[in-house]
Amino acid sequence: MSEKTSTISLCMIVKDEAENLDRCLASAQPFVDEIIVVDTGSRDETPAIARRYGAKVTAFPWQEDFAQARNAALDCAAQDWVLILDADEELPAATGKMLRSLTGTPAVEAWQFTIVNRLADDDEAFVTHPALRLFRNRPAYRFSGPIHEQVLPAILQNNPDEAVKHANLTIIHYGYQQDVLERRQKPRRNRRILEQAVAAEPDNLFHHYNLAVCCYLTGDLAKARQHYEFAFERLDTAKGFESALYRDYCVCLYEMGDLFQARMVATEGLIYYPDYPELHYLLGRIYRDLRLKAQAKACFENCTRFVDATGRYVTSAGVATYLPLINLAELAAEEADFPAAVTYLTKALTLKPVYSLFIQLGGWLGQLGRQGTAVAAYLTETFHLDLPTTAQLLFDLQAPATCLALLEPESTLPPPFLLLKAKCLLALGRFAAGTAVLAAIPDQSPWQDEALALQTAGQWLQSGENSKPGNCPGPPGVSKAQLLPVAWELSRTQPGLIDQIACLIAGSPDPIPGYLALGRYALTQDHPREAKMLLEKIPSGRQTTPENALLLGAAYIRLGAFEPAFRRLWPTLANDPENEQLAVATLAALLGQYHHLLTQGLALEPEQPVLLQELNNVIGPLNKLRRCQEAVVHAETPA
Repeated sequence: MSEKTSTISLCMIVKDEAENLDRCLASAQPFVDEIIVVDTGSRDETPAIARRYGAKVTAFPWQEDFAQARNAALDCAAQDWVLILDADEELPAATGKMLRSLTGTPAVEAWQFTIVNRLADDDEAFVTHPALRLFRNRPAYRFSGPIHEQVLPAILQNNPDEAVKHANLTIIHYGYQQDVLERRQKPRRNRRILEQAVAAEPDNLFHHYNLAVCCYLTGDLAKARQHYEFAFERLDTAKGFESALYRDYCVCLYEMGDLFQARMVATEGLIYYPDYPELHYLLGRIYRDLRLKAQAKACFENCTRFVDATGRYVTSAGVATYLPLINLAELAAEEADFPAAVTYLTKALTLKPVYSLFIQLGGWLGQLGRQGTAVAAYLTETFHLDLPTTAQLLFDLQAPATCLALLEPESTLPPPFLLLKAKCLLALGRFAAGTAVLAAIPDQSPWQDEALALQTAGQWLQSGENSKPGNCPGPPGVSKAQLLPVAWELSRTQPGLIDQIACLIAGSPDPIPGYLALGRYALTQDHPREAKMLLEKIPSGRQTTPENALLLGAAYIRLGAFEPAFRRLWPTLANDPENEQLAVATLAALLGQYHHLLTQGLALEPEQPVLLQELNNVIGPLNKLRRCQEAVVHAETPA
């Protein structure tokens, strides 16, 4: 079939897609010859929108079966080829322009595309998977399956020798973004349909696999594992979803803490799919958790060798690029090999510039003796960062003098820069100059609340005798929620004034509530060392209150100091044995200490079977306990 005579029908099924359909049809209309829309019961403007694009709209009663609806659309298609899109998808122009070329390729019966599932507004938050979306319009090619319907089995059954190729082109899918999932409750709907499908066809492995995915998405890991295991143990012929099964089953096992079984699944998967980067990455994470560092490094190195293979598999963003480099950097830092850590992380940041990783890089540069201006020079020369980002990084790396040196030559600064300049001056103890800078921020600007909080803190610290704890009148006109972030930043750079800062937050002569609030805030910002320092300033007689014990225990646990954590938590639990949060934290400290002893043993005798088995048994429960602790830390401080 020549390129000139090939025509394309876009076939879609829709229901209540008014918010998405415009985007989809606008992207596809220039590249197709007709649009077929089967509507399964919309109550919004979906049919009207479709008709505006010249679509042939057909009403079709919904029967809990996606294949039936798909096939109803195919029955209406009159062109040579069929393109399948969903309403929450978008056809990139680069893909659309290539469709005629694909349909004009001899001896190809169908084309797969890479579906880019956007998980958030961040362009780098996505998962990709291959999907067959363009095929010749033949009566024998019909979909099967009530959900996650497939047309490939029909194509292979009727033309087993015909080519199905991957186009190396993308389609963008927005339906997996979390707010959309929560609003539409897709996983729950899909789970209901798939449970019916499994009951009707209990030996259909594809139904079990898809039901496992739905159970995983709804948080039912135990049920997900059952269905993954059912499909995994019975795979005997090519079904088209084996690679995804290896990946998803491994992820489920990893989340459940069964690292041994997860390692077995990933290792077996790599026998059949040796170029699957995500299996290499998952295996690297497993080895890292099992403290088998040499094996972990080898897996992470392997990830980066197979970037070109990502489009053929279900693949998370970054597993073949920056994520393995971050892991390699962290492994190097654990061994105090900071030159290697800096090299790996620098490579990762050129691929994925994440602010928190720049902070990590600055810390490792500090380990190599680079401070202040040397760090600024490295960041600007290597990454070509703009002035706002570089200045903020230097401040967060506790280099306010260097940050101020960057800002002072600027004659006119916008409000965000003025705030940063004021923070630097306050951090350097130049309180009058800092508060004077804040006066230049307009009253109605979006930064006025933060400016007011900084001004309050600066004036309070400048007041000298009045800033003593015994004379503290409390913060005038500014809430504790507004003061906390700026007070936290000042406490890091002005350790000699922590008592006054805590008293300011407390709003009373007693600084202890301020230490608690600042300590909790430090934990939420992932600064356990500073949290520990703040919480330990509370006198020993008041350290055993449940709130302080929980926060201090969380700080110790994050720092890997499990034995001190237990010593802090146990007396409080003994006085309050019904406190479930204290019980969870104390158990986390005990399990953490056991985990630490096991990893020490494995460092002396790698791959010792008994130690590995015990470590595997501990990781799952320990992770659950840590997640419970995190929920406590991020809860609001009691009034």
